[in-house]
Amino acid sequence: MKQGSVWLVALLLLGLAACGNDKAAGVLGGIPVKELAQATLVEVGLGPKPKAAAPAPPPDPALLAAARKMLEDGGIPLFIVQSKTLGLQDYFSKLGQNGDVITWSTQNYKTISMRDGMIVATRGLGPDIMSAFAPTTEMVRHGAGATHRSYYVNDAADQGQRLDYDCQLKDGGTETISLIGKSYVTHRIEEACTGPAGSFVNVFWFDNRAKLRQSSQHLAMGIENLLLQKIID
Repeated sequence: MKQGSVWLVALLLLGLAACGNDKAAGVLGGIPVKELAQATLVEVGLGPKPKAAAPAPPPDPALLAAARKMLEDGGIPLFIVQSKTLGLQDYFSKLGQNGDVITWSTQNYKTISMRDGMIVATRGLGPDIMSAFAPTTEMVRHGAGATHRSYYVNDAADQGQRLDYDCQLKDGGTETISLIGKSYVTHRIEEACTGPAGSFVNVFWFDNRAKLRQSSQHLAMGIENLLLQKIID
């Protein structure tokens, strides 16, 4: 599939969810795509918030399985990234690569650049990271010892500054996570960081292949961590 077609795959559910004509929406695996879209969006937090008096029922596993098959058939590496503080809930696909740094982008070019799963830069998110020094994923995966992080950001006067943090790794044990109808038994690692600007905790979930399947990573003080979920490898 061509790179430009990723949004036809990743965001097709979004478009069809808004379609008011069930016949036009069609079916996927015998299931109306409109229902499939709605269930998937609720699962990943992209759907409308349910009213407090009538919480939405859990998504039908069959619908989520069909949604995952649709995305997997597309064959495009894909993240879902969320932050309640920023109101961010979107798909990110691979935009480009420079050496060992891969940049992932939304359809409207909000970008996150990562080195082996660790955020090293962002653009278009508001409080952006211009660049960063981060420990390697392999170092974090062991879940013990000290790490160091440096973030280069712009202050309120648009002047660059460097923020340094000393961190300590902690093994969080085994945890099962579910990503669009697929469960993973993961090993959870926490990284508690402290510096002159404050403190934060990054969390990493590694699957049984030692692949970083999900992470909660710092962006800026006062901003909820970015939750990054690797849906398609």
